[in-house]
Amino acid sequence: MGTLGRTRDPGFGEQVRAWELAYRDYMAAWQHGTNVLSPVQAQNTANAARRVARAWHELAQARGLPWWCVAALESAAEGFSDLARDWERKSTGSNRPSPAPRQRDGS
Repeated sequence: MGTLGRTRDPGFGEQVRAWELAYRDYMAAWQHGTNVLSPVQAQNTANAARRVARAWHELAQARGLPWWCVAALESAAEGFSDLARDWERKSTGSNRPSPAPRQRDGS
């Protein structure tokens, strides 16, 4: 990152605007979904969370970001992917907790 607040990616501003729109859509779906819990609304919220996760991931791909910024963006993407899975379970009526992640050593 050459100067504070700048990347070498000319499309970064466009990606930020896409993230803003996706996040606004998610918040609207979340607010409605928590007030009117239905399978359709839960699926809408899951889809909105997936769009936010994708937007976070696309921001992390920008050239010129410091490693810690990329790590934070990828962590946010992972968090919204988890939210999408949670809402997906609500949409199918399966409120079981997510299975524990498998450890790399096969256990």
